[in-house]
Amino acid sequence: MSELQHGGHSLEPTPHQPMRGDPPREHRFRPGESGNPAGRPRGSKNFSTLVRRELDRKIKGTIEGRAVTMTKREAMAARLVNEAVKGDLKFIEATLRYSGERDSVPEVLPPMDAEHSRDREILAAFTQRMAEGGGYAGTA
Repeated sequence: MSELQHGGHSLEPTPHQPMRGDPPREHRFRPGESGNPAGRPRGSKNFSTLVRRELDRKIKGTIEGRAVTMTKREAMAARLVNEAVKGDLKFIEATLRYSGERDSVPEVLPPMDAEHSRDREILAAFTQRMAEGGGYAGTA
């Protein structure tokens, strides 16, 4: 018996079987060799970096008739708040959200009671008044 055997299997080395994540040695990247030589150039910026850089760029403008220099980010914030002050609900909500004060603003309506019996009493009294021709409370 020239071959060593163990449990019916040869102990001789078998040829490399390529598997996902384990390519044959001749197809592996050599040290210093890129896996994507035509990829993004070294030092190029991604989009969010470019947007932040542009937001921090200074511009000249006027506020209340005076010339001022501010960043584009500051100009956007001023416009957002000014539109909110004019009463635009979308701008009011955005201003409160971005300022972090949205959570401290009370709800427009108080939370409903878990107990609905009081609601039923009020509706029943209102329905009875309407059926009797009484209208709303406090009207003449």
